[in-house]
Amino acid sequence: MRTLSSLMRYSKVLGTAIKPQNCLRALSTSTVRSSDTLSVHRDTPENNPDTKFEFTPENMKRAEAIMSIYPVGHKKAAVIPLLDLAQRQHG
Repeated sequence: MRTLSSLMRYSKVLGTAIKPQNCLRALSTSTVRSSDTLSVHRDTPENNPDTKFEFTPENMKRAEAIMSIYPVGHKKAAVIPLLDLAQRQHG
C-alpha cells in the first residue's frame, strides 16, 4: 500500500495532481436506534407472554455463571448466551 507522500511524489512524475482528500476512504455508519425493544412479535399458542419457562436447576447454575462474567450495568450483554442456553434446554 502506498503512503500519501509516495502517491504525491508519483503524481509529480506523471504530471497529475493527487489531492489528499482523494486518497481518503469514505466511512459510513448505520443510524442509531433509540430503542432496544423487539419491534415485531406475533403471538402463537406456543410463544406468547403467558408461556411458562424456567431453567432446570442445572441450567440455572449455568445461567448464573454466564451472568457473573458480565459487570454491573452490562448484564444485557448476556442475553445471547442465555437465549442459547434456553433454546438448548427447550429443544
